[in-house]
Amino acid sequence: MKLCFWIATIASYGGVQRVTSVVANALAKHHEVTIVTMDPKEKINNIPYYLNSDIQIIAMPGALFNRPLWYRIFTHINRKTGLLNHSLTADLLKWATIPKDTKKNLLDFFQAIQPDVLVGVAFTPSLWLTLIADQLDAKTCIWQHNSFDAYFHTPHQYLWHQQALYRANVHSIDSYVVLNQTTKQKVDQAFDLNSIVIHNPKSFQTITKSNMKNTTFLVAGRLEAVKGIDTLIRAFSIFACQNKDWDCLIVGDGSQKENLIQQVKNAHLEGRISFHPFTDHIQSYFEKASVFLLPSRREGMPLVVLEALEFGCPVIAFAIEAMKGLIEDGKEGLIVSSIQNEKAFAKAMLEISQDEKLRWQFHQNAMKKAQEFDIDVICAKWEELFATLTTKK
Repeated sequence: MKLCFWIATIASYGGVQRVTSVVANALAKHHEVTIVTMDPKEKINNIPYYLNSDIQIIAMPGALFNRPLWYRIFTHINRKTGLLNHSLTADLLKWATIPKDTKKNLLDFFQAIQPDVLVGVAFTPSLWLTLIADQLDAKTCIWQHNSFDAYFHTPHQYLWHQQALYRANVHSIDSYVVLNQTTKQKVDQAFDLNSIVIHNPKSFQTITKSNMKNTTFLVAGRLEAVKGIDTLIRAFSIFACQNKDWDCLIVGDGSQKENLIQQVKNAHLEGRISFHPFTDHIQSYFEKASVFLLPSRREGMPLVVLEALEFGCPVIAFAIEAMKGLIEDGKEGLIVSSIQNEKAFAKAMLEISQDEKLRWQFHQNAMKKAQEFDIDVICAKWEELFATLTTKK
């Protein structure tokens, strides 16, 4: 079977890129897999995540997306104001988003690849796929990588002010994949769909597990505002007033790093919170940690939490949508219901740090939970979906 994944960028660091690589590698064992990326051609020689040498990577020519200025002004005004984000004007927005020549170029491009199934990964390829799917020979699938609210209700990001356009065209897609039941309910209700839940897989398996004797918290991810590290530092400041033993490792890079380092200095926590650069070998940090912290404001399905489960590392997280089906409060860790409340997060940190027996129970439960996200388990669901799609007339 010829499978094609259409992604905005495969040459960047991020959860979408990493999980796409993991799934593509697994499927490439039995299928012909192509990844089509909107990256410039020169970037595809520096892809940060391993890809099987049998996987073909194609950079889409930038000329495919050239649109006259007038069309770009239309879509820009809509992104700013939502002026065309209505059912009555969805056709006008479609005309501005994908002019006739652009649509023909995209159709010719994918018809030349001749995939049996074309998967639109995350938001931009997904939107464009809805606009051309009805004229493709391939079966089509959207793979949504974030929550419904993140996609459609995050100001000036993702598919902000494009929900009406999406709703008007999404039924041209043959299958729609989401990451959890909560997102499924919202997507199905908003667009009258019957989406399919396929979780992200773990990126690795390991015999070595977290050292539950260390008094160390771990945070890992991009240091951006959405990750809530600022809230975590405020929570740790509260926690540190009552606990003098535990420290915190923050692993990652991003635009907020210098601000966060300064926040730690201002709180006089330099001896308790340390920063470490992004690494491809996060395993060594999980081996040192006894608890993983996820203070994010929103997530899709964070691979780093799956990695924490694989290491048997208990998790403390806010009750964001992405945690549904991953961490059960009081089983694999603690879920803080008061989102972005540093006092509540600090309370959870104190509870877990003071109870070694509780941490050990969470450790055992986490390792058991991790088995649900083995790549073979997840890949079997993708195989079943593709088989169903290609046997449909």
